[in-house]
Amino acid sequence: NDKPLSWALTDTTGSSGSFYQAQQTVIASYVMTDLRLFKQLKLTGGARFENTYLETSGNGGADTILFPSTSGIIKQLDLLPAVGATFELAKDVNLRFAWSQTLARPSFKELGPVITQDFSDSTLFNRNTSLKLGHATNYDFRAEWFPRAGEVISLGVFYKDIDAPIEQTIFGDPVNGQFLQYVNTTRGQVWGWEIEMRKRLDQLHAYLKDFSIFFNFTQIQIQYRDWE
Repeated sequence: NDKPLSWALTDTTGSSGSFYQAQQTVIASYVMTDLRLFKQLKLTGGARFENTYLETSGNGGADTILFPSTSGIIKQLDLLPAVGATFELAKDVNLRFAWSQTLARPSFKELGPVITQDFSDSTLFNRNTSLKLGHATNYDFRAEWFPRAGEVISLGVFYKDIDAPIEQTIFGDPVNGQFLQYVNTTRGQVWGWEIEMRKRLDQLHAYLKDFSIFFNFTQIQIQYRDWE
């Protein structure tokens, strides 16, 4: 074959699925208070109120399979409580527990009615205008020891129960084309553990008094259920 291999970049989408407009407004307020029940136990609690408005719009053209809707709108009010407790087990040892509710918002690129391509592996991403906010309930426990000022050794475990998490999936077929798309799955869980250490270096030499070594190791497990 005397013809060299080559690539040519051609826009075949026209005005369909190639642009979008987006806007987002989040109005939030919160209230928080501290309460020390006794010398060793401190409680912190409160709530955050969020008003989310997120909208994307574009031109999907006549392709109703890829673009059943050309606009994505999220209007939502959320009350997100949180509480934390710190117990001073010893002078330099603390036990911490926290419970909170948080949100996971889709990005403009995930919600907009457009198709984009990852040119590193020719993967096509079709955005999903039907995405909604994901709600997470978080549980955290941590034990920490402070050998001296500026140093810490801590061990923590965490668990997250997520309602309608946003996850990547594949639709289509190899003949007519495959696309990656983000969808809201029914349920998701995230759990794991973490160890963290911070050590000052001034004990090695006076010239190192402004330097520290940090170490962190985290192991995370993720599980999703079937999407809606």
